[in-house]
Amino acid sequence: MSSSAVLQQCARTLVRSASGSSRQISTSAVARGGGGPFDYHYIHAPKMYDVAGMPNKHLVYGSMCTVGLLGGFFIPLYAISHSQKKTMG
Repeated sequence: MSSSAVLQQCARTLVRSASGSSRQISTSAVARGGGGPFDYHYIHAPKMYDVAGMPNKHLVYGSMCTVGLLGGFFIPLYAISHSQKKTMG
């Protein structure tokens, strides 16, 4: 086969494969609103991220940390005891 015949055969194969499954890239419009990627105030309340002005912040965050630590300690213990009870019958 000559080189032009090989090129024609490759072109035919490409055309057949391209027409059988045509994929296209589709995009939507850019979301407009807010002041940029770090402007959360258009979704949430204006004072939601004002931690410095939060009343009793030490009490709130201390209690949340305590609950998280206790949950992280007691949930695995409960899971172990429950699985051991199930295996004992």
